Amino acid sequence: QQVLIESLVLLQWAQDYFAGVGPSLVPSSAAQAARMRIIISRFDSGIVSAWYKLLRAKEEGEVASLLSDLSRELDWVEGQMDGKGPFLLGPNPTLADAACAPWLLRKFVVQHWRGIDMLAGRPKLQAWLEHYKSLPEVQATFQPPEGKSWEEAMKEGYAKYAEGVVLDFSKLQAK
Repeated sequence: QQVLIESLVLLQWAQDYFAGVGPSLVPSSAAQAARMRIIISRFDSGIVSAWYKLLRAKEEGEVASLLSDLSRELDWVEGQMDGKGPFLLGPNPTLADAACAPWLLRKFVVQHWRGIDMLAGRPKLQAWLEHYKSLPEVQATFQPPEGKSWEEAMKEGYAKYAEGVVLDFSKLQAK
């Protein structure tokens, strides 16, 4: 039995495994499907990466640079929204929603640890996220430990990043 890891791989696996069961999360138009993949790729490489770095950053200059990067990427994603909503690419959910929403749902972690509201001034992303979060299928995935809210559990879970406990080996080179 193979163990699968990485959320983007798991999303594609679920799409493939459940093909033909319910609506597809990949747009039927090849152009829209490609657009969806571009959004997912750029979100993962730009926003997710900056999100973690921002939590670990300790110097004001580094934080300012990361905020600039994060803002540019969030503005780009908001610019990709077609406005026909309520989802990122229009009236139907896609893998882009499933890939991007979990990270933006964690926006309160950055706000708690760094005092930064990632979605301030981005009304389309805010409206999309509120709609997405309200879906019963999404609500069913919030399973915090007993006695804690989902937000409390996430703040605690990311404390090690924000407090600098996580070891960063990114500067080491393989020999």
